[in-house]
Amino acid sequence: MSNLLVIGSSGQIGTALMRICRERSIAATGLDIRPNRWDEKLTDLCLDFLVYEPSAVSHFTDIVFLATHPSARELEKNALQNEKDYRAFNHAKICAKRSGARLSIVSSQELFGIVPEKIDVFTAHTVYEKQKKDFESELYELRKENYRTGVLRVPIVFGGYDTDLERIPRLVPRWCQQALAGEPIDVTNPHKTVLLTLVDDVVVTLLDCLFESGKSFLKEVSGTSITIGHLAKLIKEVKDGNKKNDGALEMIRRGIVDTFNNLRGG
Repeated sequence: MSNLLVIGSSGQIGTALMRICRERSIAATGLDIRPNRWDEKLTDLCLDFLVYEPSAVSHFTDIVFLATHPSARELEKNALQNEKDYRAFNHAKICAKRSGARLSIVSSQELFGIVPEKIDVFTAHTVYEKQKKDFESELYELRKENYRTGVLRVPIVFGGYDTDLERIPRLVPRWCQQALAGEPIDVTNPHKTVLLTLVDDVVVTLLDCLFESGKSFLKEVSGTSITIGHLAKLIKEVKDGNKKNDGALEMIRRGIVDTFNNLRGG
């Protein structure tokens, strides 16, 4: 029987993962220093306890390590947060090695794409990039020691509860909020192309990887390509109730509707 420990469970992907686990009756325990949106309370577990009390993690089949920082921008400004992330990851690694659970992370397709498992050819230019590279490298070393690991590389994730602009100033919710306020959308690079995917699609793919087999995995989540300028136009269309049928962008349209509903509190 699968039993997940989700570290970083109050974030965007963690919240969606816990919700879908509950809908599917999958055993999952969330662990985060912030209240979890899916139950509005702090967990009674902490990583320090799990590290010093190995029996507490013996029943978990998988440890899923998600982002424990608010945003890449926050990492640049807050060195202490970056230290906390590394400490949390090291604790998760200790728990996985002691319990035999598979340790999985969600990494960046934007940075690494589909590449050979060794990523030392990549140069990290920011704190965020270095953290992602270090965590993937750690899992690569674990696999060489015959521990089970999982890496899911994702493009830009949106939808779900991704509307807390004070904490997570992401592109799509920020633009949706500007549209709702009747403000112009602050497009600075209209011809730049981005790859977007819905948070629920990330979670479904992650769960498929976890339950496909008990082995290690390295997988990439597909996304939909769109220019920044087209994305801004689509947000305006959705806000104005324009229901153009464009199958290629239906996923992005659904995510925009979801974001508007969350911003409106619906």
